[in-house]
Amino acid sequence: MHTERSGRLSTSTTDEKLEESRAIILTDRRVTIEEMALQLCISHGTAYSLVHDILGFHNVAARLVPRHVTEEHKRNRQQICSSLLER
Repeated sequence: MHTERSGRLSTSTTDEKLEESRAIILTDRRVTIEEMALQLCISHGTAYSLVHDILGFHNVAARLVPRHVTEEHKRNRQQICSSLLER
């Protein structure tokens, strides 16, 4: 049986904050965690957790990109590698 704990409710990881942070990232892929924290009025650590742990983004060449690789990406990589090997 799950009992609710006492104390203040978390307002930094609500669905609204998640959607706001996703929108910020998709608008500007070069946004920093600190800039996002300031825009959302949350701590740096919470902003980091939202971006990396919950939304699954990570930095690649100073841009936030999704962590997953789709099947289409895998097929494209395989085709490119095969064509390079044939050369």
